[in-house]
Amino acid sequence: MKLFSRNKEPSDPSVIINNCLKVVVNRISESLNEEEYHWAKPWGVKRFESIILAKFMLDYSFNGLAEDKLQDDEKKGFYNLCENSFSNLFNDEFSPVGLNYEDLQEEIQGKIDGYFEARKESKPPFCWHAIYQLITRS
Repeated sequence: MKLFSRNKEPSDPSVIINNCLKVVVNRISESLNEEEYHWAKPWGVKRFESIILAKFMLDYSFNGLAEDKLQDDEKKGFYNLCENSFSNLFNDEFSPVGLNYEDLQEEIQGKIDGYFEARKESKPPFCWHAIYQLITRS
């Protein structure tokens, strides 16, 4: 009799990363639709920016958590899983309208790099305002 056994959920990192990315994207998309953001762009534009911002947030968070705690190959493994989840999600969302990750990879990475730079240049809450300005081009 296993009195103290637990039912463990699967712990496949690719599933966890994929699920986290989807949850963060959905939350950002919902937030950007709120009137308080005063950003009157079509849903597709907001979704595009939400997906990119979510990727930045995952990368930024992981960098902070894993800075000196993981081997380089472990970090590379995470980035590969994250990149695969991101490209799959992006293509699932935007390939029906003719956009795919491979064609926009440079632009997307440029946006993410810009968010990292804005975060590095100032502390919260100023950096978040700078990132918002980059997202909305305001």
